[in-house]
Amino acid sequence: MLLKDKIALSLTANDLLFTAKMRGYARYDNVNSTINSNGFDSRYVNLTFRYNFGSTTVKAARNKSTGIEDETARAGGR
Repeated sequence: MLLKDKIALSLTANDLLFTAKMRGYARYDNVNSTINSNGFDSRYVNLTFRYNFGSTTVKAARNKSTGIEDETARAGGR
């Protein structure tokens, strides 16, 4: 967090050494299949910049009665 908690930076990365591989084997009746694939790219790096506009403080909620409070008062409760 920077600039009085208005700016946030984050960095995420996945599979930087390119180790993700897809391997599979299927056997059905007289058909045997083997799959070895390195063809998909699982590597990525994300840099995220977030800026919060406006005030960071929230005004207190107004004091209002709800329906359950009215019913409690009519029933002779507290």
